[in-house]
Amino acid sequence: MIFIINIPTCLCEGDEYYKNCNTAFTCEDNKDLKYPFWGVNRESYCGSVADGINTMLTCEEEVSKITINNLKYRILDWDNTTQKLTVARDDYWSGNVCDVNTNIESSTFDNTQFQRYSNDVANVTLLYGCNVGVVTPFYDIGCGGSENVVYTVVYSAPFSAFCTPTSTVVIPIFGTQAVQLGTGNGILSEALKDGFELRWIGNYTECRSCVTSGGACGNDGGNQFRCFCNDGAHATSCHSSLLPSTKNLTYPFWRSSRPQYCGHPNFELQCKDEFATITIMSQNYRILEVVDSVHRLKVVRADYWNNVCPTNPKNTTLGRNFFDYGSDSRNLTLYYDCSYTPFPLPDSFSPQFNCSRNGIQMVNYFLLESNLENGKGSVSESIGTCKYRVIVPVLESEAEKVVTNSSVENLKGAIDNGFEVEWNANNSLCHECQSSSGHCGYDPSSKDFTCFCKDGSFPHSCRSGEYL
Repeated sequence: MIFIINIPTCLCEGDEYYKNCNTAFTCEDNKDLKYPFWGVNRESYCGSVADGINTMLTCEEEVSKITINNLKYRILDWDNTTQKLTVARDDYWSGNVCDVNTNIESSTFDNTQFQRYSNDVANVTLLYGCNVGVVTPFYDIGCGGSENVVYTVVYSAPFSAFCTPTSTVVIPIFGTQAVQLGTGNGILSEALKDGFELRWIGNYTECRSCVTSGGACGNDGGNQFRCFCNDGAHATSCHSSLLPSTKNLTYPFWRSSRPQYCGHPNFELQCKDEFATITIMSQNYRILEVVDSVHRLKVVRADYWNNVCPTNPKNTTLGRNFFDYGSDSRNLTLYYDCSYTPFPLPDSFSPQFNCSRNGIQMVNYFLLESNLENGKGSVSESIGTCKYRVIVPVLESEAEKVVTNSSVENLKGAIDNGFEVEWNANNSLCHECQSSSGHCGYDPSSKDFTCFCKDGSFPHSCRSGEYL
């Protein structure tokens, strides 16, 4: 039987993540904000898997605030049942539309997990630099002197017939407020302070299942949902299978909470940015998966995680003494700082990506071995102008995606999904030791493998056959 251990996060203490993610966002207005939100006292692993940047909260002037598409909003209310978020523009909270930063923008929610909650959300359009007087459906607010701000709630208002505004700002408001403003009976400052409703459209069903089981919702530090419970992390709920953490790993692995003699010196694990990592030939790797029965790891280079522009690009080297590449690995070569010349490959394959160094944009390319073979001499001439070359192994399945579609997204995806590494740390001796009910380990004095048994330690197996 093959056991696969997913260890995306360290989880050094079983309930540490549960305690953190089960605690609401701390701010004096006490909005009971939990998943999908994070910030201040809530670590990033307590937030949404997708759109994390737009679910980060801040507490300013005793008010919970959220920034969506670079605009800051005050949180007026949050309903965990319906995922309804009521917000108001922070820059217009004073009610004085004249006294607003000159860098004014319209509210947008494109490419986010927040959308208008219902049809009861309308728009008010503010026109700066106009002076049309009161001409229905336009109304103006004096800003002193000859300056006015004109506003309208008519979506396709033909304001170009009256003036050319210097700035146009569109802000959602409640439909009931829009009706009042449209008839000239409403108060603009009140409409803006009442805010409007958004709905978080992420997958809250999985979070509800987690909470119902007594867990706290979060993520694995990447793109996977996690349910944190008192006994550790689970995939979906506290009733689903427990996801082993680094503390569940045995020989040849060890870490600060596990004595070195329980593992091999070259297999030390560390926690970095909530991830389990291992160093191989001075290169740090994140561990994505462990298949203990066949002595296989799936790893990704830490410096290339979600980043194809590391500050000091170097080749991937395993050394072959304790680690070797898995059979499912293919080499992806990244070429940095190249002269820009048309690549002699089919138009469907455009292997270019950009990086900047010291503020200067560099032209870079990425190729698989098969691309080099197909292009032969002409390709070699083009890449010969590049200053740096880095080989990064990827999985065969991911390599095929890059061949089919050479987008930068597929390039990042292929690298982030890692590659397989097989390890050998006296594997046969460890099997013999375990078969005799012993524990595999390492003798720092002799620098040899040792088998810890109930009646002592031995070179290969337990004499008594009894479990330690």
